[in-house]
Amino acid sequence: MLKPSLLISLFLLAFVLPLSAQEKDSTDIWEDWGDEDNTECTTSHGRDYGFMQFHSFGGKPTIELTYGNSNVGIKSFGKLSQRDFANVGSAELRLSYSRLEDYDDYIVRYRNRFFFVSNNSTDLVSKKGTASDISSDLWRFGFGTQDGYGYKIGSSAIVPYTSNSFVWSRVDWDLPEGGTLPGMTAEDQNRLDLFNNAFRFGSMTEGGVKLQIVPLFTLNAGYERSVIFPRYLVWKQLGSLAVEAAALGLADMFAGEVMDSSPAAGPIINFLLKSGVSYAVYQLRREKMNWPFNSAEPLTYDTWKIGMTFTF
Repeated sequence: MLKPSLLISLFLLAFVLPLSAQEKDSTDIWEDWGDEDNTECTTSHGRDYGFMQFHSFGGKPTIELTYGNSNVGIKSFGKLSQRDFANVGSAELRLSYSRLEDYDDYIVRYRNRFFFVSNNSTDLVSKKGTASDISSDLWRFGFGTQDGYGYKIGSSAIVPYTSNSFVWSRVDWDLPEGGTLPGMTAEDQNRLDLFNNAFRFGSMTEGGVKLQIVPLFTLNAGYERSVIFPRYLVWKQLGSLAVEAAALGLADMFAGEVMDSSPAAGPIINFLLKSGVSYAVYQLRREKMNWPFNSAEPLTYDTWKIGMTFTF
């Protein structure tokens, strides 16, 4: 059962995050992905954090399938035990609603809201680790947004995108009977026990490129960074998310100015700025899960992934 403090945090974020990312409104002509009928709507350059408004968002229903390879880690784990985590394969299903909008003559704006479920397991990777590596099996689910600006080429498009998600994960370590690995220090064993066989809250960021071949079919390639928290500290978590939202909001504002003054450069600048902020925050959270506040080290997953999306 979800803790009340976690539920309160999510509801607060539904109001806090949109405010941090808003900027001036403009009126655009919206074009559904592959739809010839245009509908006038009001939009802004700001990042869309309305996670819970899937129905009102509209857009085209999409199904995305991805496969990847993940590196698992806890920053200071294994320094004395001389043990490491085995790499895992990742298989993921996303159900979402997507919009691809005309922004300029050859520039498009992409937005996506999704729900996902995935499995990250040692059984899904072909190259096994050494005998001392710790195998694992993780199931997770969550919801989030993707957005970006791209270039339209006839009925095709190339869209660099960024993504942010909330995630709930459950990991099972492949431990011997009794739960203790030979040669494992008590400190490292305690770190494993914090995550083992329990659902934990976390966050995920992603950057990548979508290549729309035809309106129905898109190829994806991306790099995903996920942190899983050993415990949930409501006020520190909200403070950490507020810092991240403020940084993303500033990046969003600057990218919006670039889009207005130089649309041709805008998609790349937008991608680089937001990916850079997300990567910097992720690196800082590897040591302190609620950076900039003192907090424990999280469990991390770094994943290269490829996939395909079907838009209906």
